[in-house]
Amino acid sequence: LGAPCGAIMGELLCHAPLLPGRNDTEQLKLTYDLLGAPNDAIWPGYSSLPNAAAMQTRAQPYNNLAQRFPDLSAEGRDMLNSMLTYDPDKRPTGRDALRYDYWKAFPLPKRADQMPTFPSTLTSLGQTAGGRVARKRPVTPGKEEQPAKKRQSAGDRFGLVF
Repeated sequence: LGAPCGAIMGELLCHAPLLPGRNDTEQLKLTYDLLGAPNDAIWPGYSSLPNAAAMQTRAQPYNNLAQRFPDLSAEGRDMLNSMLTYDPDKRPTGRDALRYDYWKAFPLPKRADQMPTFPSTLTSLGQTAGGRVARKRPVTPGKEEQPAKKRQSAGDRFGLVF
């Protein structure tokens, strides 16, 4: 599944970039502040990675996910922590991630048709009366615009919305 999915989950939870570093060095510092500095105990073979010896990491042994996400359930922190683990061999696959207790804990995910809508926001974006956002389609010169096919919503195709 990879750390990017864990970072995306973190960003969705805090409504902002999880690790907003301006350069590689700052990005690593923010990562170490959140997850603790990597070492061979949590990532076997870390010290033998190219450039690992050249990295100057300060000793920061603590994972700070609980402090960063105090309102996240223990099940959510467990899943987020596993997706953000340094050792790629220990990160869950997509199938594994779907088995976490986080998905079974209350509140349960809602179906797409049960999600609230926000007409004031969508109206300003050009929402039609039918509830869909109006998008202008490019028209090829010399061809009349074809009627649009009815599209399935993401909820119709994929079921639950996370």
